[in-house]
Amino acid sequence: MRILRLLPPAASLLLAAITARAATDEDVAAATLTRVGDPAPTFAAQSITGETWDSAKLGGKVVVLSLFATWCPPCNAELPHIEKELWQAYRNRGLIVLAAAREEGFDKLQPFAKKLGLTFPLLTDPKREVFNKFARNFIPRLYVIGADGRIMFQTVGFRKDEFKSVVAAVERELAAIEAKK
Repeated sequence: MRILRLLPPAASLLLAAITARAATDEDVAAATLTRVGDPAPTFAAQSITGETWDSAKLGGKVVVLSLFATWCPPCNAELPHIEKELWQAYRNRGLIVLAAAREEGFDKLQPFAKKLGLTFPLLTDPKREVFNKFARNFIPRLYVIGADGRIMFQTVGFRKDEFKSVVAAVERELAAIEAKK
């Protein structure tokens, strides 16, 4: 560490970046506590509007759950897609979208929602009580939970091309529910 203090700031950052270990697929897999096909863990959390959301009471609905943080650049990129391509497109067909902010409370979430124009429920998760049921590390995480309460799709990180698969999974599940009516 003494060497880092002696180097110019830019060189210190470069050395730190070179020696930092990037997360591997194995790291992400080891930090993931759920699998597609598993029953989704149940959770309850309060939204920034004061409403308590209990996942055990959402049976029969298709739920998209995002686990994120306001300081996370990929999360900030993903959330507007969730708003436009999922929430605005499918909420009138019964889709529930919830986003739980890891280690963050009302003070950060209310201005954050306004800044990004998010209208779906943002949940506070200051003690990682929701997050820890799904994973140990790495955000954003996105889950599509089917009407039967099982995880239909899950992803870590955000890639615009992969997000199309999320939209397709939601569309398939909503169409299956509508076909049964």
